[in-house]
Amino acid sequence: TMIHELTHIWQFENWKTSEITRLYPESDHRDIVYEGMAVWTSIQYMYMIGENSYAQKQEILMDNRKDLYGDGFRMYSEKYPINRDSSINEFTPFAQFPPL
Repeated sequence: TMIHELTHIWQFENWKTSEITRLYPESDHRDIVYEGMAVWTSIQYMYMIGENSYAQKQEILMDNRKDLYGDGFRMYSEKYPINRDSSINEFTPFAQFPPL
């Protein structure tokens, strides 16, 4: 939860709201962009710190959710594959704009 919420702080500090709104004019699309990245980051972080079992459970849960969290996670994990071996993932949404 902490990593998820810290990702939102990072987004609001680094992305211009006006630019996000221009790129994703529908609020549900913006929510997918914001929440999908936060979920992706929290799962990626769990793998990086060796919490593989819980990360796998969360990944399966998100893969099966039919809401903005699950949809967003699937979109991010397609573009930014989850690294499951505890190594640093160099291709992340933090270095890309727009992220999706």
